[in-house]
Amino acid sequence: MTIGCLLLAFLFLQIPAVQQYIRTASVDYLEEKLQTTVELDDIDINLYRHIVLKGLYIEDREGATLLYAGHAAIRIRSIDPLHKTVRLRGLELGDARANIYRHPGDSSFNYSFFLEAFASNKEKDTVKTKSN
Repeated sequence: MTIGCLLLAFLFLQIPAVQQYIRTASVDYLEEKLQTTVELDDIDINLYRHIVLKGLYIEDREGATLLYAGHAAIRIRSIDPLHKTVRLRGLELGDARANIYRHPGDSSFNYSFFLEAFASNKEKDTVKTKSN
């Protein structure tokens, strides 16, 4: 039964219209989350938790290229939908260019917004004690 479900999911993900939908939804999500331009030419998802992105382009907040990768291969270790987390096993970039710099007169880098967008929103645990 499990193998049948995995095979069905794999076949479903191979349909070009499904991959196009995933590509469009991913770009829309990232553009909203990052508040910048994101482009992706193609996405390929396979059965063994590998995702290949082709033509990935992300701008920084000034409109300059932050990252371009002609080829990005992502290997996923685990997906936890309950906690909305994905753990990666590896990331390989090919034909890649990253434009990273520190803002003049500031200690922040041009990619800081990217890290902030995906930072955990969890409040830190606090312990309250009752004093007599």
